[in-house]
Amino acid sequence: MAKKSYLGKLAKGFVRSAVNQVGRDGGRVISNQIYGDAHSTPIRGTGYQQNQYTYDQTDILQFAKVDTPTFWNYVGWILLVMGTCGIGGLILVLRGLYITKKTTVSCYTMNTHEITKTDMRYRKGYRVEGYYQTKQKLELPAEAVTQDMIKQQKDYGKLYMIAGVVVIVLNIALIIFSKYMAPTQ
Repeated sequence: MAKKSYLGKLAKGFVRSAVNQVGRDGGRVISNQIYGDAHSTPIRGTGYQQNQYTYDQTDILQFAKVDTPTFWNYVGWILLVMGTCGIGGLILVLRGLYITKKTTVSCYTMNTHEITKTDMRYRKGYRVEGYYQTKQKLELPAEAVTQDMIKQQKDYGKLYMIAGVVVIVLNIALIIFSKYMAPTQ
């Protein structure tokens, strides 16, 4: 009997594997058509799965924080005030009034999401490779939040109004000062 070469054995193994796989897949198709998914192991691509947690009102309030203005919020408003010359202070006062008179409280929660990769070796059809957080903004009615949250939002509104009054006073002082400092002819 002649000894087979390495490539011959490799080709024979490849063909046998392909025939077995076709038979296995064909058997699954026929089985799924007859019995449905009751006893089979269906293969489905899952794709990206959204976070499936649902929150009720108490969960949101437990994690909600008042949305505080950041440094860049203040810088943006200051640039707006500087660009509008005389009416900038009025804009800040109106912004402060709007914040203090709001019937809702601007809050946010941090939501954790999974970073997934499709992987059929796992039961869910994907594996978790990490996590990332997103900031979800909420407008909650004043009745649903604590008094501290309402007070904190009103304090931020008062800060805007104080800054607006200061800008108005500085503009008036600048106008008066510039009249006295103007060169006489």
